[in-house]
Amino acid sequence: MEEKRELTNEEKAVRLAYFLWKSIDHEGMSTSRRMGIWDEFQQKLIYAAMQQTPEAMIEVFAKKFSIMSYKHSAILAFMTPEAIDQIRRNPRKIVLLLRVTIEEEKADYKAKGEEKAEKEKAKERMKRMNADWEQFIKGDEKNE
Repeated sequence: MEEKRELTNEEKAVRLAYFLWKSIDHEGMSTSRRMGIWDEFQQKLIYAAMQQTPEAMIEVFAKKFSIMSYKHSAILAFMTPEAIDQIRRNPRKIVLLLRVTIEEEKADYKAKGEEKAEKEKAKERMKRMNADWEQFIKGDEKNE
C-alpha cells in the first residue's frame, strides 16, 4: 500500500496556484488576452502574494481576475503562509511547475478521449461483425 507523504511547501504553492488558475473564467476571455494569460497570471499572483495574510492574498487575486466565488474548497488546505512565501520567493518556478501540471492534465484528458474513441470504434466493428454473422446464419438457414 502506498504511503501518503507530506507535501512540500513548494508543492502546496503549486496546488494553491492550480486552484487559483482553475477559478479563472478562461472561456469569457478574448483570444488576445488568452495569448498572454500566463504572464498576466504570474504578475497578478506575485502582486497578490505580497499581501499581509493568506486571506488578503486570495481577496486581491479574486479582484484582479473578477472571480466571484472559488470553485474548489480544497484551496483552503493550501492557503498557508509557507505556500504563499514560496510564491513570493520563487514565482516563476511556481508558475512554470503549474504550467507543466496543466499541460500534463491536458495530455491525460486527450489520451482518455482517444482511448474512448478507440473503444467506440471497436464496439461499432463488433456490432457490424455480429450483424454480418446473423445475416450469414440466416443465409445458411435458407439454403438448408
